[in-house]
Amino acid sequence: MRKVFSLIALLLSVSIFTPTVSADDAKVKKVVGGLLNVISGATSGASTSTTSTATGAKSNMRRPDDGKLKATFDKDGIVTKIKSCTANDIGDVVIVFTLENQTNKDYRCRLLSEQTDVYDDEGNIYKGNNIISFAVANGEYNMYNCEVEIPAGMLLKYRIKIKDVDPAASMLKMVKSETYNGLDPRNHLVFKNVPITREGD
Repeated sequence: MRKVFSLIALLLSVSIFTPTVSADDAKVKKVVGGLLNVISGATSGASTSTTSTATGAKSNMRRPDDGKLKATFDKDGIVTKIKSCTANDIGDVVIVFTLENQTNKDYRCRLLSEQTDVYDDEGNIYKGNNIISFAVANGEYNMYNCEVEIPAGMLLKYRIKIKDVDPAASMLKMVKSETYNGLDPRNHLVFKNVPITREGD
């Protein structure tokens, strides 16, 4: 770019300070004009590229948590809903939720304590066999895993129990569990911003 400006300056000096080249004056002006158009286009292109890059970088930024209750399951046709989240008098928190199989095939779902992480709004994390357990419908809690087949078109109720939750916690910011279905790719059950109901609330 510096060489281009030097060339322009040289051509302008020839046009201004050398009267004897008046016959070539039109040619000089034409060349200078062409160079200015090229420079203008290059500058405009650089500006556009910079704006585009900045916009792209901004669009890739993660959006902040909006604080709303969310329940997702990344398996097509399997829908989850949270029914309740309550704390008992010994410090355990129980989440009751459902999984509905809206497909035309049976779906076997396996939940593992070791593959489940729970975060509260006080900065604590809960995980592991001695902390998290699962139950289906009104069955007994299992500290290791919970595996059951959901028939096509059916809905099943589940419970997750988290032991010794901080009494100051008012919300579970995230519950994330990796699920298994035989040899199929793993799926993820995710709850966000789940308020905890305590006695007296």
